[in-house]
Amino acid sequence: MSINEDASSPTVAKVFGIIHIVYASIMVLFTVYSLVMMFTGPVMPEGTPGAEEIIGIQKELMGTPKVQVFMITSIVISLALIAVLFVAGLKLLKKQLPGRTLSLFYAWAGVVSTILSTVLYHLIVHRTYEELLLSSSLEQQMVDGMMMVAKFQPLFMLCCGAVYPVILLIFMMPEKFARSLTGPAE
Repeated sequence: MSINEDASSPTVAKVFGIIHIVYASIMVLFTVYSLVMMFTGPVMPEGTPGAEEIIGIQKELMGTPKVQVFMITSIVISLALIAVLFVAGLKLLKKQLPGRTLSLFYAWAGVVSTILSTVLYHLIVHRTYEELLLSSSLEQQMVDGMMMVAKFQPLFMLCCGAVYPVILLIFMMPEKFARSLTGPAE
């Protein structure tokens, strides 16, 4: 191992510690937003064509028991992963080895939960939403547009949910990173 690797790894740990804390904070905001949207439904500007029916569809979707179970389970898992990421960030700031261990746990759990969540979203939420849209009295063009947006939701979830965990796996898996963490394990 060269001198540059020794000097840069603790810096990398601190940078990831900061990123973990910032990312966890952003995830808290998104989780709170999801929770609020689950109970209040969407807010649409006045005069939007079909706004009342769209709001009704959203409320009916969120009122479906299987969708509620999916949403609540997703929120609980998200909060647990956020806590792990936050603690990992604090440990990395102190250059402690448990920071790497927790980060790797978060990364693997994040990848697995993102894939499962994406598949379950498609099977539960998307299909229910599609059924509600097709049975609505909205204009066909509006239904088609809303269904197109809904079809990209799982891809968006996969991209947003898996990128940071994969980056963590790339940077934190090597043993040289583990050797750079010398702080005491509390």
